[in-house]
Amino acid sequence: MRISIIVNNHNYGRYVGEAIESALAQDHSDVEVIVVDDGSVDDSREVISTFDKKVVTVFKEQGGQSSAVNAGLERATGEAVMVLDADDRLRPSAARRVAELMGAYPEVVRIQFRMAVIDAGGALSGEHVPSFDVQMPSGDIRSLTLSSAFQLVYPPTSGHAFRTTALRQIAPIPTDYGPTGADWYLVHLTSLLGHVASCDDALGEYRIHGQNAYMRAENQTDIRQLQDSIKYQELTMRYMSSLARELGLGDGRMESATNSIFRVISIRFARETHPRAGDSLSAALAGTVRSTITRRDGIPLHRRALVPVWCAAVAAGPRPVARTLVRGEPFRVAVRD
Repeated sequence: MRISIIVNNHNYGRYVGEAIESALAQDHSDVEVIVVDDGSVDDSREVISTFDKKVVTVFKEQGGQSSAVNAGLERATGEAVMVLDADDRLRPSAARRVAELMGAYPEVVRIQFRMAVIDAGGALSGEHVPSFDVQMPSGDIRSLTLSSAFQLVYPPTSGHAFRTTALRQIAPIPTDYGPTGADWYLVHLTSLLGHVASCDDALGEYRIHGQNAYMRAENQTDIRQLQDSIKYQELTMRYMSSLARELGLGDGRMESATNSIFRVISIRFARETHPRAGDSLSAALAGTVRSTITRRDGIPLHRRALVPVWCAAVAAGPRPVARTLVRGEPFRVAVRD
């Protein structure tokens, strides 16, 4: 089985060489590496050019992660595709394990695996994403995806491999996600097309350097991140609903506890930039109650019931108290669960 690895890059000249080297170092016998530079203005293109003839290179104008992955997918000839962010690395056995799993289980359209966390210099931190204390879903998760998509645990973009025939069904990735967010579309829509396999081995390395789209080194709450997530979730719900109807899986209506939590925080602390027009605290709080009832991801009811209570305290409590709640561990637990 040929594995296509698409390295997507924008202004990560200090890291992209390591990403490409990790893709070229795979111990699988049939790997093609496609490097797409999305309009970088740093030294990325000079770094990428040093790998001439070893990789397929695409230099394009800046259009965002979705357009970069689309450009790579147009050139991919493998039966499976891995999308590697330019600040991450793959371990040598990653492509081989993907080929083994997809070869053994033809019903699998997506494989997800844990990633070891590294710092800006590439040193291991000892942590993993997802951490080993949470379980990634496997098997036929179509129903679970439609009811609790954004409560399910999955790794960052670089921690996935997709069967190419499944990607062709949903390509191209819409570009309205903006500079990042392509993984929201890829992960959730492919989950409606077949089975998902989860590998507990760490087959990649996720770099936390303080400028990541979804994770800050300090693990602090970031209003901009939350508002981006609201946008990504609502876009993804719309595309999932459309695909679910096409596949005869129902209307795809869903409630997301994470979405409702983020809406409460966004409205309370940054209403002027809140991305959902006409939204209100009462509507967001009602969403937390509905999602408590409908979510089916295995979280016990007594823990789920804490989310509306916590959100009500954030929405109605004195501002200093609300800020303390948002910055504290209960917020991270509520969102992770």
